[in-house]
Amino acid sequence: MKKWTIIDVDELSPFIHDAAYFTAACNAHDVTGVKERWIVQYAERQSRPATLLENYENAGLAVLKKLGDRDFFDNLVSKSERSIAIVEGHGYKMNSLEVKITPSDELLSYYKKMFLLWVEMNKWGHIINHIDFEHFSLSNKIMKVLASKKAVLTKQVSVAFAFSTLTTPNKRTKLAQQDFELYAILASIKKSKETCKLFNRPLSEITTRLHEFKDIQNLVDKHVEKYKWLQFQYDGPMVLVKEYFIEALAALAKSKVEPYNKIAGLELAEKNLVAEQKRLVSILELTEEELYWIEVTKTFGYLKALRKEVIFEASCNYYPVLKEIAKRIGTSPRQARFMTIQELTNAINGKIDLQEVTRRASFCVATFENDAVFFTGKTAKKLCENIAERTTNLLEQNEIRGSTAFAGIAFGEVKIVNSASDLAKFSAGNVLVSRATNPNLISAMKIASAIITDDGGITCHAAIVSRELQKPCIIGTKVSTKWLKDGDKVQVDAVHGIVKKIKE
Repeated sequence: MKKWTIIDVDELSPFIHDAAYFTAACNAHDVTGVKERWIVQYAERQSRPATLLENYENAGLAVLKKLGDRDFFDNLVSKSERSIAIVEGHGYKMNSLEVKITPSDELLSYYKKMFLLWVEMNKWGHIINHIDFEHFSLSNKIMKVLASKKAVLTKQVSVAFAFSTLTTPNKRTKLAQQDFELYAILASIKKSKETCKLFNRPLSEITTRLHEFKDIQNLVDKHVEKYKWLQFQYDGPMVLVKEYFIEALAALAKSKVEPYNKIAGLELAEKNLVAEQKRLVSILELTEEELYWIEVTKTFGYLKALRKEVIFEASCNYYPVLKEIAKRIGTSPRQARFMTIQELTNAINGKIDLQEVTRRASFCVATFENDAVFFTGKTAKKLCENIAERTTNLLEQNEIRGSTAFAGIAFGEVKIVNSASDLAKFSAGNVLVSRATNPNLISAMKIASAIITDDGGITCHAAIVSRELQKPCIIGTKVSTKWLKDGDKVQVDAVHGIVKKIKE
């Protein structure tokens, strides 16, 4: 019997994201023509999805073939953008509910609708993921194009630089937009001597007296409401409050940062990217078809980043509803995430197997197709016998390889950072090594000397952000978090996609 291979590890519970994503994945065969099966382990607060790699790669190749039709691409982009916007909008509605006085059936109705909208969003998201996750089919296609231009490139620019530059999206992510808006608030603060003085005072005094400056208070309040989800991730429960952003603004004010210079610098970087892309297109004399595939890559990179940001934003916005449902049925929010929507409905009516829910939250295996099916105890352990980790003799390796997301060479000390709880150990100049980055890790990514990930393709979060930050980045190594440990010294050659340990 073929072993199912674990292809990702993340910190989240089944509902809503995993259940919606793998339900969508199992039912995307009407587009891919390949019937996928997924099984997910849940233990120690981690999700570990596994699949048959052959089926996954075949589905990805089928999508890549379909993308040869421009109409298919346009339709896929349109459906993806629309479904993302609908999920975002429904999240806002859920966040505006007065949950304590909302009837239980109405809360469940909102929650169920969010799940169904999430399935639709993830159907198109999964198809977009398909073409470059694990097998790097899209990356290889672009690299093949650039390899055919090598004679030109070696004279003026490296293949790796051309690859990372041409495939960088031109649309601004929500995280990038947050930076612009934060500097705009800082600019408003610096217009007045009184507000400048206030933001140089202790945090407690700023918070107490901010109401005296209503214009600034309104700007901060709007910013908090718009970006409170930045560190929520999938399960939360971290919701950023006003003090978090006030402290960030105070730190910027005290550091003598000139906001208009920062905004101008960010805008210039965006313009320079467009100019450099145009220059490379001219140098390489790219054909219409080659330009099309670069457009596909850039568009999918942006959509993947946007979808992940909206997932975190919507997760934050629907959390009060989930929390209230959990309270009414006598569970924690995390336990409620291990219950199907039908089980939550039954629980509201007094029918709940709390022992089974507790077992699931401790350890279970789940399948998702038309419905979530959970297995616990001996049955779950038996199923795990058919699930395998990737195997490789890491001790014999002198180096590991991946794909270049942004070209460059860096040296530094490794810190393994998989979640926000790991950020405290990270210092400026460290090399950030992660299974896969997410918006929670942005603060570390900004001060890292380089970024390395196990997972991802050229359209993944680490690739998008590393290009924005212009940090050397190698993605898709598959084993970096196992091969490296905190304190290792490494050379990150993101020109050739090689990581080497430095012996002292």
